[in-house]
Amino acid sequence: MDINKLEEIIKGHKKFVITTHANPDGDAIGSVIGFYHLLKSYGKEGKIISHSPLPEYLLFADTGNLLEWYSPGKHDEFISQAGVVVCLDFNNISRIHSMEQAVRASSAMKICIDHHQLPEDVFEWIYSDTLASSTCELVYRVIKAMNPNAFNKDAVQALYLGLVTDTGSFRFDRTTPEVHRMAADLIELGADMMLVTRNIYETGTLGRMKAIGEMITTMQIYGDKSEIAVIHITRDMLNRYGMSPEDTEGFEQYMMMINTVKVGVKIVDLKEGFKSSLRSKGAAEVHLIARKFGGGGHKNAAGIPKLFTPVDSFITEIVGEIKKYLSESKNEENQ
Repeated sequence: MDINKLEEIIKGHKKFVITTHANPDGDAIGSVIGFYHLLKSYGKEGKIISHSPLPEYLLFADTGNLLEWYSPGKHDEFISQAGVVVCLDFNNISRIHSMEQAVRASSAMKICIDHHQLPEDVFEWIYSDTLASSTCELVYRVIKAMNPNAFNKDAVQALYLGLVTDTGSFRFDRTTPEVHRMAADLIELGADMMLVTRNIYETGTLGRMKAIGEMITTMQIYGDKSEIAVIHITRDMLNRYGMSPEDTEGFEQYMMMINTVKVGVKIVDLKEGFKSSLRSKGAAEVHLIARKFGGGGHKNAAGIPKLFTPVDSFITEIVGEIKKYLSESKNEENQ
C-alpha cells in the first residue's frame, strides 16, 4: 500500500465520487462511509453514489443519508467533473451496472480499495489484498495510517458493520487476530456493537422466518456423500412471504450447517432471470466455479450475476461443475 501516493491524490483533487458494487452489503456501505469521512477530514467534497439503494436492513448505518441512488440527470455532471472516482469493495467497473458508462467516460482518476481477486486494469492507484477479511479492514488501515481523526462515530460504526458482516460475525477463516484487534479498537472509538447485532440478526419478519422454513424443507442435496446443497428461492416464495431478493441475505448459512456439505448454492429469482451465490467450507474455492458462469468472489464466498437460462438447467450444470471440481481436488490431495 503506497499511502503517500494516496495522500498525494487526495490533497491534489477537490471532488470525489465514492462508489461500490450493485446491491451493496455491509462491507460495501461500511467502506464507502468510512472513506467518505476520511475525505471529509481533508476538507474534500465527496459524493457516495450507488447503482442500487441500500437494503432496508442496512439503512441504520447511513445516519447522514450520504448514499445517493444513481440517476444520470442528477449525477452524470458531477461524475464528469470529479477529479477522482473511488471504487470500494469491487475491482471491475462492470460491477456498478448503470453507472459504468458514466464512470468509464469520465476523465477522473480511478482508484480502488478491494479484497477480491483479478482486478481490472483500469486503476491508477489500487490497494488490493485478497487475504483481507473485508474492504472495511483495508479502509481501517488506510485511515489509521493517514488520519486517525477521521474515526468519528459514524465512520467507526460503519467500519465495524463491515467487519461483522464480511467475517460472518468473526467466524470465517480470514478472521485474524488483527481483525479482532480492529473490532476492539472500533468499539473503543464508539462503535455500538449491539446496534449492529440488532439490525443484522434481530430484525427478521415473520414472513422471512416462514420462508426459511420452506427453503430448508425444499433444499436439494447432491453427491455420493451429500457434499452439495442447493436452495432455490422462487418468485412465488418471495411474493407469498412479502420479501425482496435482498431479504434472502444470509440464507446460505443454513446449507453450510449440514456437516457433510462442502459447497452450497443459493438461487434467487428476480423479476427477470435469477442470481446465485456460492458458499464453501475449508479448501473448496467456489470463486473458481463462479467464474465459469460469469461471476467471481472469494475462496469461500462467491456470486454469479443475473442469468436467464432455465433454473433447472443451471442447477444441473453447476452441480456437475461442483462435482467435477471436488473430484479433481480430491485426486490432487491423493497424489
